[in-house]
Amino acid sequence: MPFDQLRRELLDWLNRVPAKAKPVLCFDFHGDLQLVDPLLGGALPRGGNRLDARRLASYFAEHGGEHHALQDARAHASAFI
Repeated sequence: MPFDQLRRELLDWLNRVPAKAKPVLCFDFHGDLQLVDPLLGGALPRGGNRLDARRLASYFAEHGGEHHALQDARAHASAFI
């Protein structure tokens, strides 16, 4: 998919999230941020990572599945600060 199309589709998808919900974009691998940041034109807030590393590790120790998208999403939800 061309870069400009990917940027439009990502922004369209993100714009569907209600601002009232105060969404937060979390990541556990800096490379993810490096891929998304140019797509958003540097529009990401610079608030740092809001995941508690101990809670993240604890989730994976109990449930496994690290680097599986659904398990990562569940782990992020449990580790969100």
